[in-house]
Amino acid sequence: MILRFAISSDLHYGQSEKTHELHEAFFISLSKEKIDVLFLAGDLIASKQKSLDQFFTLLRTHLPKIKVLVVEGNHDRWNNDIYLSSKHYTESVPMYSPHEVYKNRKNIDKRKPMTWGEMNEYHKSLYKKYDLIHLNGSAHDLSNDIVAIGFDGWSTNIQSMGTNDYLFLPETIESAPAMIYLRNKAEKDLEKILELNTEGKTVIGMTHFPPFSKECPPIENFHVEESWGANPRFLNFLTEKCDILLVGHNHHPMDIVYNNCRILNSGAPWDSSKRSYIPQYKIFEIKNE
Repeated sequence: MILRFAISSDLHYGQSEKTHELHEAFFISLSKEKIDVLFLAGDLIASKQKSLDQFFTLLRTHLPKIKVLVVEGNHDRWNNDIYLSSKHYTESVPMYSPHEVYKNRKNIDKRKPMTWGEMNEYHKSLYKKYDLIHLNGSAHDLSNDIVAIGFDGWSTNIQSMGTNDYLFLPETIESAPAMIYLRNKAEKDLEKILELNTEGKTVIGMTHFPPFSKECPPIENFHVEESWGANPRFLNFLTEKCDILLVGHNHHPMDIVYNNCRILNSGAPWDSSKRSYIPQYKIFEIKNE
Protein backbone atom coordinates (compact mmCIF):
# COMPACT_ATOMS: atom_id res chain seq x y z
CA MET A 1 0.00 0.00 0.00
CA ILE A 2 1.30 3.45 -0.94
CA LEU A 3 0.49 6.44 1.29
CA ARG A 4 0.39 9.81 -0.44
CA PHE A 5 1.46 12.97 1.38
CA ALA A 6 1.64 16.69 0.64
CA ILE A 7 3.84 19.37 2.21
CA SER A 8 3.13 23.09 2.10
CA SER A 9 4.41 26.07 4.08
CA ASP A 10 4.49 29.86 4.18
CA LEU A 11 0.97 30.29 2.87
CA HIS A 12 0.59 33.67 4.65
CA TYR A 13 -3.19 33.73 4.41
CA GLY A 14 -4.37 37.32 5.01
CA GLN A 15 -1.26 38.92 3.50
CA SER A 16 -3.51 40.95 1.17
CA GLU A 17 -7.09 41.10 -0.05
CA LYS A 18 -6.09 38.62 -2.79
CA THR A 19 -5.13 35.77 -0.49
CA HIS A 20 -8.58 34.22 -0.08
CA GLU A 21 -9.05 33.57 -3.80
CA LEU A 22 -5.43 32.39 -4.13
CA HIS A 23 -5.80 29.95 -1.25
CA GLU A 24 -9.18 28.72 -2.42
CA ALA A 25 -7.64 27.85 -5.80
CA PHE A 26 -4.74 26.22 -3.95
CA PHE A 27 -6.98 23.98 -1.82
CA ILE A 28 -9.18 23.08 -4.80
CA SER A 29 -6.06 21.96 -6.67
CA LEU A 30 -4.79 20.04 -3.64
CA SER A 31 -8.15 18.31 -3.17
CA LYS A 32 -7.71 16.67 -6.59
CA GLU A 33 -4.40 15.05 -5.57
CA LYS A 34 -6.05 12.31 -3.46
CA ILE A 35 -3.58 12.67 -0.62
CA ASP A 36 -3.82 10.84 2.69
CA VAL A 37 -2.01 13.38 4.88
CA LEU A 38 -1.23 17.10 4.59
CA PHE A 39 1.78 18.58 6.39
CA LEU A 40 1.76 22.34 7.01
CA ALA A 41 5.23 23.59 7.95
CA GLY A 42 4.28 26.94 9.47
CA ASP A 43 3.50 30.56 8.57
CA LEU A 44 -0.08 29.71 7.70
CA ILE A 45 -1.11 33.32 8.29
CA ALA A 46 0.49 36.76 8.05
CA SER A 47 0.58 37.71 11.74
CA LYS A 48 -3.16 38.45 11.90
CA GLN A 49 -4.81 36.09 14.37
CA LYS A 50 -8.28 36.74 12.96
CA SER A 51 -7.06 35.01 9.76
CA LEU A 52 -6.32 31.68 11.44
CA ASP A 53 -9.94 30.59 11.90
CA GLN A 54 -10.72 31.72 8.33
CA PHE A 55 -7.76 29.74 6.98
CA PHE A 56 -8.77 26.53 8.75
CA THR A 57 -12.39 26.98 7.62
CA LEU A 58 -11.20 27.22 4.01
CA LEU A 59 -8.92 24.21 4.45
CA ARG A 60 -11.69 22.01 5.85
CA THR A 61 -14.18 23.19 3.22
CA HIS A 62 -12.05 21.62 0.50
CA LEU A 63 -10.19 18.94 2.51
CA PRO A 64 -12.80 17.86 5.04
CA LYS A 65 -11.53 14.40 5.95
CA ILE A 66 -7.78 14.09 5.43
CA LYS A 67 -5.34 14.11 8.32
CA VAL A 68 -3.58 17.46 8.75
CA LEU A 69 -0.40 17.93 10.81
CA VAL A 70 0.87 21.41 11.67
CA VAL A 71 3.90 23.16 13.10
CA GLU A 72 3.75 26.86 13.78
CA GLY A 73 5.92 29.52 12.19
CA ASN A 74 6.91 32.96 13.41
CA HIS A 75 3.99 34.63 11.61
CA ASP A 76 1.47 32.29 13.26
CA ARG A 77 2.35 33.53 16.73
CA TRP A 78 1.90 37.31 16.72
CA ASN A 79 -0.85 39.73 15.89
CA ASN A 80 0.12 42.94 14.12
CA ASP A 81 -3.52 43.99 14.07
CA ILE A 82 -3.22 44.46 17.82
CA TYR A 83 0.45 45.04 18.58
CA LEU A 84 2.11 47.25 16.00
CA SER A 85 0.42 48.33 12.78
CA SER A 86 1.99 49.09 9.42
CA LYS A 87 1.90 52.85 10.11
CA HIS A 88 4.82 52.29 12.49
CA TYR A 89 7.14 50.96 9.75
CA THR A 90 9.05 54.24 9.75
CA GLU A 91 12.66 55.32 9.49
CA SER A 92 12.63 56.10 13.20
CA VAL A 93 11.70 52.45 13.92
CA PRO A 94 13.81 50.35 11.50
CA MET A 95 12.24 47.04 10.58
CA TYR A 96 15.15 44.91 11.76
CA SER A 97 16.24 46.86 14.83
CA PRO A 98 14.68 45.38 17.97
CA HIS A 99 16.35 47.91 20.25
CA GLU A 100 14.83 50.84 18.36
CA VAL A 101 11.45 49.12 18.35
CA TYR A 102 11.54 48.60 22.10
CA LYS A 103 12.70 52.19 22.68
CA ASN A 104 9.69 53.38 20.68
CA ARG A 105 7.06 51.48 22.62
CA LYS A 106 5.02 54.68 22.75
CA ASN A 107 3.93 53.72 19.21
CA ILE A 108 2.30 50.51 20.36
CA ASP A 109 -1.43 50.24 19.92
CA LYS A 110 -3.05 50.72 23.34
CA ARG A 111 -5.38 47.75 22.99
CA LYS A 112 -4.31 44.80 25.11
CA PRO A 113 -2.53 42.14 23.01
CA MET A 114 -2.90 38.41 23.53
CA THR A 115 -0.47 37.00 26.04
CA TRP A 116 1.60 33.91 25.21
CA GLY A 117 -0.73 31.79 27.34
CA GLU A 118 -3.88 33.22 25.76
CA MET A 119 -2.53 32.57 22.28
CA ASN A 120 -1.62 28.98 23.22
CA GLU A 121 -5.18 28.35 24.40
CA TYR A 122 -6.67 30.02 21.32
CA HIS A 123 -4.59 27.88 18.97
CA LYS A 124 -5.39 24.70 20.91
CA SER A 125 -9.10 25.47 20.58
CA LEU A 126 -8.78 25.86 16.81
CA TYR A 127 -6.81 22.62 16.42
CA LYS A 128 -9.56 20.81 18.31
CA LYS A 129 -12.35 22.55 16.37
CA TYR A 130 -10.88 21.63 12.98
CA ASP A 131 -9.41 18.25 13.97
CA LEU A 132 -5.78 19.23 13.34
CA ILE A 133 -2.64 17.78 14.93
CA HIS A 134 -0.03 20.22 16.25
CA LEU A 135 3.42 18.61 16.39
CA ASN A 136 4.68 20.63 19.33
CA GLY A 137 7.75 18.64 20.36
CA SER A 138 5.68 15.50 19.88
CA ALA A 139 4.97 12.51 17.64
CA HIS A 140 1.94 11.11 15.83
CA ASP A 141 1.65 7.61 14.35
CA LEU A 142 0.43 7.68 10.74
CA SER A 143 0.44 3.88 10.49
CA ASN A 144 2.12 0.96 12.21
CA ASP A 145 5.24 1.70 10.17
CA ILE A 146 5.25 5.50 9.73
CA VAL A 147 5.53 8.15 12.44
CA ALA A 148 5.55 11.94 12.19
CA ILE A 149 7.59 14.01 14.64
CA GLY A 150 7.97 17.77 14.82
CA PHE A 151 8.42 21.03 16.66
CA ASP A 152 7.74 24.68 15.86
CA GLY A 153 11.37 25.79 16.12
CA TRP A 154 12.74 29.31 16.16
CA SER A 155 15.55 31.37 14.68
CA THR A 156 19.08 30.82 15.93
CA ASN A 157 19.95 34.51 15.62
CA ILE A 158 18.49 36.18 18.71
CA GLN A 159 20.17 39.55 18.18
CA SER A 160 18.95 40.59 14.73
CA MET A 161 16.46 38.36 13.01
CA GLY A 162 16.07 38.82 9.29
CA THR A 163 12.30 39.02 9.75
CA ASN A 164 9.94 41.62 11.15
CA ASP A 165 8.95 39.71 14.31
CA TYR A 166 10.43 42.34 16.58
CA LEU A 167 7.76 44.76 15.41
CA PHE A 168 5.10 42.84 17.27
CA LEU A 169 6.85 40.46 19.66
CA PRO A 170 6.48 41.26 23.34
CA GLU A 171 9.75 42.04 25.06
CA THR A 172 9.36 39.08 27.41
CA ILE A 173 7.58 35.72 27.57
CA GLU A 174 7.16 34.21 31.03
CA SER A 175 9.63 36.76 32.41
CA ALA A 176 12.39 35.84 29.94
CA PRO A 177 13.50 37.91 26.90
CA ALA A 178 11.18 36.76 24.13
CA MET A 179 13.76 35.62 21.59
CA ILE A 180 15.80 33.74 24.20
CA TYR A 181 12.66 32.05 25.51
CA LEU A 182 11.67 30.95 22.00
CA ARG A 183 15.14 29.72 21.13
CA ASN A 184 15.37 27.71 24.38
CA LYS A 185 11.89 26.25 23.88
CA ALA A 186 12.86 25.12 20.38
CA GLU A 187 15.95 23.36 21.72
CA LYS A 188 13.93 21.61 24.45
CA ASP A 189 11.29 20.51 21.92
CA LEU A 190 14.01 19.19 19.62
CA GLU A 191 15.42 17.15 22.52
CA LYS A 192 11.95 15.68 23.14
CA ILE A 193 11.57 14.34 19.60
CA LEU A 194 15.15 13.08 19.42
CA GLU A 195 14.51 10.99 22.54
CA LEU A 196 11.41 9.31 21.08
CA ASN A 197 11.72 5.61 20.27
CA THR A 198 11.12 5.40 16.52
CA GLU A 199 13.16 2.26 15.82
CA GLY A 200 11.92 0.25 12.86
CA LYS A 201 9.66 3.03 11.57
CA THR A 202 9.85 5.47 8.69
CA VAL A 203 10.20 8.87 10.35
CA ILE A 204 8.84 12.09 8.84
CA GLY A 205 10.12 15.14 10.71
CA MET A 206 8.78 18.67 10.39
CA THR A 207 9.84 22.08 11.66
CA HIS A 208 9.36 25.62 10.36
CA PHE A 209 12.90 27.00 10.48
CA PRO A 210 15.42 25.23 8.19
CA PRO A 211 18.58 24.33 10.11
CA PHE A 212 21.00 25.24 7.32
CA SER A 213 24.05 27.40 6.99
CA LYS A 214 25.93 28.45 3.88
CA GLU A 215 28.08 25.33 4.18
CA CYS A 216 25.64 22.82 5.66
CA PRO A 217 24.29 21.26 3.59
CA PRO A 218 26.41 22.23 0.57
CA ILE A 219 23.69 23.10 -1.93
CA GLU A 220 24.87 24.76 -5.11
CA ASN A 221 23.14 28.06 -5.82
CA PHE A 222 20.89 27.64 -2.77
CA HIS A 223 20.08 30.94 -1.08
CA VAL A 224 20.56 30.81 2.69
CA GLU A 225 20.19 33.61 5.19
CA GLU A 226 21.61 32.31 8.46
CA SER A 227 19.57 34.79 10.49
CA TRP A 228 16.44 33.19 9.01
CA GLY A 229 17.32 29.64 9.99
CA ALA A 230 17.42 27.43 13.01
CA ASN A 231 20.71 26.46 14.57
CA PRO A 232 22.72 24.60 11.85
CA ARG A 233 23.81 22.13 14.56
CA PHE A 234 20.24 20.79 14.46
CA LEU A 235 20.70 19.49 10.92
CA ASN A 236 22.74 16.38 11.67
CA PHE A 237 20.53 15.50 14.66
CA LEU A 238 17.39 15.77 12.54
CA THR A 239 18.71 14.02 9.44
CA GLU A 240 20.02 11.14 11.55
CA LYS A 241 16.61 10.81 13.22
CA CYS A 242 14.41 11.31 10.16
CA ASP A 243 14.01 9.63 6.79
CA ILE A 244 12.23 12.72 5.46
CA LEU A 245 12.58 16.25 6.84
CA LEU A 246 10.00 18.93 5.99
CA VAL A 247 10.86 22.61 6.45
CA GLY A 248 9.62 26.06 5.46
CA HIS A 249 10.33 29.71 6.27
CA ASN A 250 12.80 30.68 3.54
CA HIS A 251 10.24 30.27 0.70
CA HIS A 252 12.73 28.34 -1.47
CA PRO A 253 11.56 25.07 -3.07
CA MET A 254 13.83 22.21 -2.16
CA ASP A 255 14.09 18.47 -2.72
CA ILE A 256 17.52 17.06 -1.87
CA VAL A 257 19.05 14.12 -0.03
CA TYR A 258 21.47 14.92 2.76
CA ASN A 259 22.86 12.39 5.25
CA ASN A 260 20.48 9.78 3.75
CA CYS A 261 17.52 12.01 4.62
CA ARG A 262 15.27 13.58 2.00
CA ILE A 263 14.70 17.29 2.74
CA LEU A 264 11.63 18.98 1.26
CA ASN A 265 10.41 22.56 1.15
CA SER A 266 7.40 23.43 -1.02
CA GLY A 267 8.53 27.03 -1.53
CA ALA A 268 6.26 30.07 -1.78
CA PRO A 269 7.18 32.70 -4.41
CA TRP A 270 6.22 36.35 -4.05
CA ASP A 271 3.84 37.83 -6.62
CA SER A 272 4.17 41.63 -6.57
CA SER A 273 1.04 42.11 -8.69
CA LYS A 274 -1.06 40.33 -6.08
CA ARG A 275 0.98 41.58 -3.11
CA SER A 276 1.00 38.04 -1.80
CA TYR A 277 3.01 34.84 -1.59
CA ILE A 278 1.66 32.15 -3.92
CA PRO A 279 0.96 28.90 -2.04
CA GLN A 280 2.65 25.77 -3.38
CA TYR A 281 2.76 22.11 -2.44
CA LYS A 282 4.95 19.08 -3.04
CA ILE A 283 3.69 15.50 -3.17
CA PHE A 284 5.68 12.57 -1.81
CA GLU A 285 4.83 8.94 -1.28
CA ILE A 286 5.87 6.23 1.15
CA LYS A 287 5.27 2.50 0.86
CA ASN A 288 3.37 1.30 3.90
CA GLU A 289 4.25 -2.29 4.73
